[in-house]
Amino acid sequence: MRFSSIYVGFVFACAAFGQGGFSGPGSYEITNIKSGKVIDLDRNDQTTVIQFSSRGTDNQTWYIQNSDSGFYFFRNGMTGAALSATGGNASPLQGRPFTGDISQQWSIEPGKDGNAIISSRQGKAFDVPDGTNRDGARLQIYDRNGDSNQRCTVRQVGGGRNVRPGWMGNQNQNVGGRSGGGGGSTIRCSSDDGRRHYCDADTRNGVQMTRQISGSACIQNQTWGFDNRGIWVDRGCRAEFQVNTAVNNTGGYNPGDNNNNNNNDNNNNNNAAIITCASDDGRRHYCDADTRGGVQMTRQISGSACNQGQTWGFDNRGIWVDRGCRAEFQLNTNNGRRRYNVQEDRRRP
Repeated sequence: MRFSSIYVGFVFACAAFGQGGFSGPGSYEITNIKSGKVIDLDRNDQTTVIQFSSRGTDNQTWYIQNSDSGFYFFRNGMTGAALSATGGNASPLQGRPFTGDISQQWSIEPGKDGNAIISSRQGKAFDVPDGTNRDGARLQIYDRNGDSNQRCTVRQVGGGRNVRPGWMGNQNQNVGGRSGGGGGSTIRCSSDDGRRHYCDADTRNGVQMTRQISGSACIQNQTWGFDNRGIWVDRGCRAEFQVNTAVNNTGGYNPGDNNNNNNNDNNNNNNAAIITCASDDGRRHYCDADTRGGVQMTRQISGSACNQGQTWGFDNRGIWVDRGCRAEFQLNTNNGRRRYNVQEDRRRP
């Protein structure tokens, strides 16, 4: 039986180390019951996942984030790499660039005597080979059996669940092979079962949808949005979002409706213009824009999908939309924040 309600308040007992347990997203040290060693990302290649004696270092810290449907991402405190399952039985665990796919999604469930069993979405458990206590031993996944070499304690570190590792505030961060053009990170969030799901994110400086992945429409404030709990998606929306990490000069928290925020003359943290561009007849149209500073889609209006590089994009001619895409786009300028409603400035010949 899968206990997806663990997020609410499941606590793991650990008499040997006197540690607490998982209590929601935050930074943790994870120790195997059998070996007494912690999960460690090798500092040399920053890919190999090993066990080692606890030293309290950032490569032995894992930031646990919500995924969906009771699953979690484990991001290394040193690099932000995601704990990844690489295959079947005896396949090595690895720290790989964060993509959000199923190989990086894990459940945290109760094992014998209240300790945690960490299992991949495919059902394989984190496993110390033969229960060895050797420093540097590579860790693997294996069929779940509940033995002590598959059970762990989870101890919160860093002073509390709201403490985030340094890479989450890195404005030059490249997550999942994509660079946050406005100074931020890219998060994939999915409503695969058609219900509302939250993805953990620091949304204080704003969020933009950068790529819709699902066939179902992703429309801000209808099927996706954000608040102080993180990014939410609903009714089948699956997309990638850019989370801004630049300092908010207002010091305020401004989640939600971009329409309200864009009309606030005091909210000039990013000198930008907002342009509405539409392909109402299903054909490609260009909207006049100065794209030299970059463009981000901030709100999809159409029911048709707006996917960058497929149904919208930009070049030195302006912003283009195609196949029914209609959306609002933010372009960075040096002239303050303005709103335009440009339905069709140029049609592609």
